[in-house]
Amino acid sequence: MEKKDIVIYLPVFNSFHNLDEIFYSFKLLNLNVIKIIIIDNASNTPKNEKITIIKNLKKKYLYEIIFLLNEENYGIGGSKKILYKTLENLKFDFFCSILTSKRFDISELVFTMNREIQHKFDYLIFSRFLNYKNTKNYSLLRRVGNYFFIYLTKFLTNCELTDPGSIIYIKNRKCFDLIKDLNISNLTNGSHFGHFLNILISQLKKNIIIKEVEINWREGNIKSHVNGIEYSVILFLSLFKYFFTKKFFKPQKKKFKFEKLIF
Repeated sequence: MEKKDIVIYLPVFNSFHNLDEIFYSFKLLNLNVIKIIIIDNASNTPKNEKITIIKNLKKKYLYEIIFLLNEENYGIGGSKKILYKTLENLKFDFFCSILTSKRFDISELVFTMNREIQHKFDYLIFSRFLNYKNTKNYSLLRRVGNYFFIYLTKFLTNCELTDPGSIIYIKNRKCFDLIKDLNISNLTNGSHFGHFLNILISQLKKNIIIKEVEINWREGNIKSHVNGIEYSVILFLSLFKYFFTKKFFKPQKKKFKFEKLIF
């Protein structure tokens, strides 16, 4: 079976201690990982300590690592924009975006990646809401809120994803090249970036094959920094703005400054 060249993206914000387990899972299943891109979003860990951790990972697992240290916290969307710009100069068959907060079983996720990457798709999304058991520990308000925005997104944007806010995914080169034409630099740098981009990608469904698979979700060991009320208000306004104007609320352009290290 033909091996696919895979680039892995790992965003880090105070979660360096979770990286070793993630790297181990890649190596255990012998994925053909050609590069790992780690973007540090201004974690509190001292810089020399960050570099030591990355050097030790390189020495232990022998993967080529591109380590980008953001000058400040540019948010989830800001880091994604830096990622997409970095990917433009790389050759790959697939790139995978994986969180480092331990909100899922990494071994299970990598196993699913390894299985699904042999199947036909352009964009594979790991969905928290394909399995209702993922919300059994949610409060009633949180559960209702999540499903409310899933159905509101579907009604106002025709995006039929069960988890439109997911930022755990696999995209192939074809999908990446199409995304380059979506002008993502106009999207927010904040936590809504994934939701907005998934809506835009869903409009490409005539040109790409989109597939969802479930992911078993939990709380993890890194707390979310998202303000639930503020997030919900901006998302609500954005969905209605998109319905009428095909644009989102709170667009954001910024010149990103970061240090690039290659190991």
